[in-house]
Amino acid sequence: MIDSSERNLILKISQEITDISDIDSKRNLSRNVRLPAQNTVPPASMEGSTIETCHPSIRLGHVSASAISAARFTCFWPGASRRIRRENIDMIKRIAAGELRIGMFVHDLNCSWVDHPFLFNRVRITSARDLERLLQTGVTHVYIDTTLGADSQPGNERESIEREISIAMNEAGSRGASLLPNRPLGEELQRARNIHRETQALILQLFGDARLGKAPDLERIEPLVERIGLSLAANAGALLMLTRMKDADQYTFQHSVAVGLLLMRFASAAGYGADEVARIGIGGLVHDIGKMFTPDSILNKPGRLTPAEFDLIKRHPGDGHQLLSKARGVQQEQLDITRQHHERMDGRGYPDSRTASEIPAVARMAAIVDVYDALTSDRCYHRGIPPTLALRRLVEWSGEHFDTELVHRFVQCIGIYPTGTVVELVSGRIAIVTDQTASALLAPKLLAVYDSKKRRTLVPTEISPDGSGQLPDLILGVTVGSKWGITPEDFL
Repeated sequence: MIDSSERNLILKISQEITDISDIDSKRNLSRNVRLPAQNTVPPASMEGSTIETCHPSIRLGHVSASAISAARFTCFWPGASRRIRRENIDMIKRIAAGELRIGMFVHDLNCSWVDHPFLFNRVRITSARDLERLLQTGVTHVYIDTTLGADSQPGNERESIEREISIAMNEAGSRGASLLPNRPLGEELQRARNIHRETQALILQLFGDARLGKAPDLERIEPLVERIGLSLAANAGALLMLTRMKDADQYTFQHSVAVGLLLMRFASAAGYGADEVARIGIGGLVHDIGKMFTPDSILNKPGRLTPAEFDLIKRHPGDGHQLLSKARGVQQEQLDITRQHHERMDGRGYPDSRTASEIPAVARMAAIVDVYDALTSDRCYHRGIPPTLALRRLVEWSGEHFDTELVHRFVQCIGIYPTGTVVELVSGRIAIVTDQTASALLAPKLLAVYDSKKRRTLVPTEISPDGSGQLPDLILGVTVGSKWGITPEDFL
């Protein structure tokens, strides 16, 4: 845990780099600033300084490694930056939805796109109708950009909120992975590919039957779920990395498979027994079966949904629950997941507007996993964001939307840098995350494959934490593999 003095140091460090939103600028900053190497420097004297992250062996007085790690992670992707670009986050304010007025520019609706009918999370309020529709989504707080629209009374600047999120992420990240692999990723990957392919084919068949009004034969899923469990136990990174590979025209089926696999992993990490994990996994695999009653023209609409269309979308949990209740051998967990995966802790979800105490734990877990996969997936109207940034959003929305403790457990479950994530290192090398470690989620195992300075491929080199749990070449931030001509699957 990070104590109060370390927390203050993190905030001071963060203050110096809040305007650094792109990786190139952060790289320049890390080269220009040095951290004193003597143990006599107290945290108070760090005023106006930042940490040189190139030297993980440095110790600073009574400031622990977790504080240094937290400060490093604060440098990573201040939240106003979405696609590795700079933005003036000083002009981004968080305000209550009730303070919105015509003329304001909403920079971020502060909720997943699956929870609102707008085409983008950014929208200009030009009419009373726009304002009414936005308030009807149930959002409680939004971010406005005062450089693009009207200002409001002083709000909570995004910068300070992002620092708080970084601290929360690091409290989770200071611990190791909750479940470690017992088989190398490369050895497990082929089995995972076969299982993933078979699971997608079966879910496609069952959902096709649902279109005809036929309840799913859940017994057909059970043998596959058993094999999924074995693969996840061997090396969860293999299957979970494959869940991020989706085709736009088969998103609903592939999303359901991803939620099922992620939910099984989550349930195992949370301590559920094997039989319970299997039941929960089946619930995840069929959680969106109600969408088979929603017209494809609405599910895949590239433009903004009308209120009537969004109302149709919101029917799918109830439609799925009704169909699933007719299935032979259906379990209560599966019914709860299907009906309640869009419920929210503050009672603003659907279809029943349940509050925290009324939502079963498995449905709370499904809500987290459902939004995580939606955020990280590309759609015709939504470009997926990196897994690490999606986890930050879940942390930000916890309390109001999601169970805070379960969100932190989910971060521990899949890692701050999930397997397959492409990262840039302080040295300029580009690496792929290959596994989580027992030391800390901020120090996963890596495979360096590209030199961004010399613009050339490298002989793949493994990088693992040293004896103190630190990486010898620290992670500067996430990047996009396509920018460097890298497809992670080709190296794993």
